[in-house]
Amino acid sequence: MAPTDSTLASVDISTIEDELTGLWKQQDESAGAVLRTVLLTLLAYCRNSDCAQRVSASVAAIAADHPARAIIVTDEAAETEPNIKAWVSVSCQLVNRSDKQHCSEQVFLQAHGADMGRIVSSVQPLALPDVPFVLWLADGAIPQSDVFGKLVQQSDRLLIESAVAEDALDLFRWVTDAMHEPGPSVVDLTWIGLESRRLAFAHQFDLEKWRSMLPEVDCVEITGACDNGKFSAETLLMAGWLVSRLQWYGYGVESHTHPGQTAPSHSRIVRLIPSASGQPVERVTLKAGSGMEVSVDYSADGTEAHVHAEAEEANEQRTVPMKKRSPERLLCGALEIVKQDSVYLDTVRTVMEILTEPAP
Repeated sequence: MAPTDSTLASVDISTIEDELTGLWKQQDESAGAVLRTVLLTLLAYCRNSDCAQRVSASVAAIAADHPARAIIVTDEAAETEPNIKAWVSVSCQLVNRSDKQHCSEQVFLQAHGADMGRIVSSVQPLALPDVPFVLWLADGAIPQSDVFGKLVQQSDRLLIESAVAEDALDLFRWVTDAMHEPGPSVVDLTWIGLESRRLAFAHQFDLEKWRSMLPEVDCVEITGACDNGKFSAETLLMAGWLVSRLQWYGYGVESHTHPGQTAPSHSRIVRLIPSASGQPVERVTLKAGSGMEVSVDYSADGTEAHVHAEAEEANEQRTVPMKKRSPERLLCGALEIVKQDSVYLDTVRTVMEILTEPAP
C-alpha cells in the first residue's frame, strides 16, 4: 500500500536525491523562507502500512524541533515478484510564530518480498553524512538478519517501542544484546511514556520517614494488562524498575502465568496481577512485613495518580496530576536522548530475570 497522500508520485530509487532537491526548490518558490536544516537521519522499519503512516505523521509533526531525513521502510510479503518502490515528500512547519519554516524530508521505501540485503543496500546511500543515524523499530518487529544486525551496530541510536511488540520478552532479550558496547544507545518510547508514573510513585519516598522503610520492603506488586499469558511491557518495566531500584538479588515470582512458582524459602516476592480493566499499568504497590504499604492507582486516562501510604501511626492519601505526552512529544523526547540510560538498562536486565525466574 502506497502512502495515503495521493499527490506523491512513485520515483526510481536512483533518482531520490534529485527528486528531493526538486521538492525543496518547489517549497522555496511557493512558501518562501524555508530553512533546509537536517539534524539527523531517521530510518523507521515497519511491517505494515499503518505503522508507516503513523511514523510519517509523527515525523511531520516534529519538523520544527527535529528536522530530519526520514526513511520509512515498509517490509511486506511479495505481491508478485520481489520489488522495492519509492516515494518522496517534504513537509514543513512554521518555526514558533515567525514566517520561517523548518522542513523534514520523507523517503518511503515499500519492499515486497525483497531480502534484507537489498533493503539495506537501498537505504544506506540515503543516510546523510555528519549527522546522527537513528534506527527506529517502529512496530517492535525484529528482522532476523545478520545484515540488519550490522545496520543496528552502525547506528548511533536505536529507538524501540516495547508496548507495541508482539512479544516483549523477545524484544527485551534482543535489546540486552544490542546495548553492549560499542553498539548504539537504546531508547524505549514506552519507558519514556512511563516517566510520569514512575515519578508519581517515587516522590512518596522523598520524605525520610518513608525512605527509611525501603529496606523493609519484601513484596512488589504490579497490576497491569495481561493478554494470552503475557503481561504488558509497561507492567514488566514497572516491575523491573522497582526491583532494580530496591537492589534485590534474591526473590521469588508469583503470577497467574506461573502458579506456585514461589519457593517457601524466598523472603521477597514479585507479584504480577492481571488487570480487570486491561490498563497497561493499573496499580503499583510496595509492602513490608512491618505493616508498611504504599500503593498508587493510575487513572485510566493517564492524567492522575492516587497515592495511598500507610505505616505505623501514619496514613497519607493524595492525588498527583500526571503529564500525558502525545506520540509526537514522546518521539521528541526520545530523539533528545543521546547517552544510554543506565536505569533503563538495569530495568531491562531485571525484567529478564523476572521472566526467566525458574520454578522451584
